[in-house]
Amino acid sequence: MGTCRRVLIVDDDPILRVIVHSYFDNLGGFEIFQAADGRGALEIVEHRGHEIDFIMCDLNMPELDGIQFLRQLKDHVFSGAICILSGEDQLVVETAQKLAHLHSLRIVGALQKPLNVGDLDQLIPRISESDAKEKSRPFFSVSESALRNAIDKGQIEPFYQPKVEVSSRKIVGVEALARWTHPQFGMIAPGDFIPVAEQSGLIGNLTSAVLTRAMDDAKRLQACGIFIKTAINIAADLLHNLDFPDRISAEIEAAGLNPPDFVLEVTESGILQKTSDPMEVLTRLRIKGFGLSIDDFGTGHSNVDQLRNFPFSELKIDRSFIQGATKDSISKAIVDAAVLLGRELNMRLVAEGVETQSDWNFVAENGIDEIQGFLVAKPMPAMEFMRWHNEHGGSFTFSEQSAAKRDQRQAAHV
Repeated sequence: MGTCRRVLIVDDDPILRVIVHSYFDNLGGFEIFQAADGRGALEIVEHRGHEIDFIMCDLNMPELDGIQFLRQLKDHVFSGAICILSGEDQLVVETAQKLAHLHSLRIVGALQKPLNVGDLDQLIPRISESDAKEKSRPFFSVSESALRNAIDKGQIEPFYQPKVEVSSRKIVGVEALARWTHPQFGMIAPGDFIPVAEQSGLIGNLTSAVLTRAMDDAKRLQACGIFIKTAINIAADLLHNLDFPDRISAEIEAAGLNPPDFVLEVTESGILQKTSDPMEVLTRLRIKGFGLSIDDFGTGHSNVDQLRNFPFSELKIDRSFIQGATKDSISKAIVDAAVLLGRELNMRLVAEGVETQSDWNFVAENGIDEIQGFLVAKPMPAMEFMRWHNEHGGSFTFSEQSAAKRDQRQAAHV
């Protein structure tokens, strides 16, 4: 296992703690800590947290349960690997994993009780791989000033992920995704700088910078005979700027482009505020010809009645539901409901996060119009996308899957 030398076992079952302790003890080279509940585990983390490499954590425990413990780990900025070990329902375990990811914790797996020791053998390589990635990543703390400097110097640019029409397999669009290439630290993950942009008030500047670059790239594509739609994420703050529709229309027309060439994506949370501004801004954008998309549908707090109030032309189903739909009844039910809603409101349906042929088959069987995801291609710079588009004749075929999966592995950190 190499880099993992200190293990913390958190479980109220003393027999299980003995089993796991013996397993790591037999491997040799480990310092092993134990706690019967989250409260005791937190005391160990408070004293030795920066030294702990790996935690195995139960969910249902007295005093402080596993869910509360994971939240506390976030507050302690724990950077080690974590595995959930639980006898709870699979849906509960999966939800706990999602919570851990939201807390920016490094989850490497989840094991079911009763424990099969052989499962630990499968877990060890994932811990080692996770540790290696964590330690190889250059440390860079994103600050407001660093982000502002990056925007001003043009270090943030759009990468383009293709969108494919399911029925024809034609490449009909791209989504422009913000990417930051730092001159010293390389690629900075969006999850590291987007929250800083939102909290510091720079999200509008960042959006404008990406939009300007995307317009230039769209003009180059059209000059080469590639006429597709470009989708751009719009910050919620811009939906409260009543001048935004006029400003963006003027910029696009000045670039020799047309509003129908663009789809503006907004998240559910960006429109669900008790004010008329987002409704007015979105309605005027639609009148001017822009496509309007609800991004990450299903992850917000909206309901059908609220969504009826906005003139969206596209509904984008979040990747978490698409990837789980073939094996999770709740995810499938959410996708089914989204499809019915989209059809009722005459909206185009887009599935994101399509990574396997089974994902493709599922969306095709459910009448979803477009897909994007690593099955087709990873996000890429404009010139690379142009070459990729021409090499594939403007369409996607399943013969490309091997290359697409290779791209997925190579781009897993992006």
